[in-house]
Amino acid sequence: MIALFAAGAGRALEAGFDGVEIHGAHGYLIDQFINLKWNQRTDDWGGEKRCRFAAAVTRAVLAECGAGRTLLRFSPGWSTPGSGWQQPAETLPLLLDTLWDAGLRILHASHGEYDQPNLPAELLPAELRPASGLLPLHQATRALWKGQLVGVGSLTPARAEAALALGEVDATAFARALLANPDFVSRVRGGHELRVYRPDYLTKLV
Repeated sequence: MIALFAAGAGRALEAGFDGVEIHGAHGYLIDQFINLKWNQRTDDWGGEKRCRFAAAVTRAVLAECGAGRTLLRFSPGWSTPGSGWQQPAETLPLLLDTLWDAGLRILHASHGEYDQPNLPAELLPAELRPASGLLPLHQATRALWKGQLVGVGSLTPARAEAALALGEVDATAFARALLANPDFVSRVRGGHELRVYRPDYLTKLV
């Protein structure tokens, strides 16, 4: 499986893509290894080594594409529906340290709502913890990650601009807005109103 990830990344570059994103989120295979709810292995791929598979895939893809063309997407609170990470306060630092040691330098922190608090505040030093006891994913990741960070989650263009200006993230991503607006870039540049996303737009992709 690790070799297949690398081969797919290599073919993407051959096809003309500028880079690749490793999908380590939303209940797919890499996320299943990270999430203790699903990964109950007792060998070298489980327990305290549950992030090893993500690191092995990352190293293989980096060998194909290079650090400047590779990022990884992860989603602690928006994994398989109803099944966010167990022990997120322990798992997030473990994953980020493991990926950094593997050579990754660009990370995509994915949550359905960018500003929604969903991770325990204990991830931050005591003096920086909010009274609510929870942090948005981008804030928790920024505090722990030394590389570049991409944020996503129902962002509006205005909120995305603010996130960049405040240094919360280094880049922003849009998904549902693009499904609703295939001409998203030209609409934003022209100051035109965006169509509101509807779930039935997904059926048009099949």
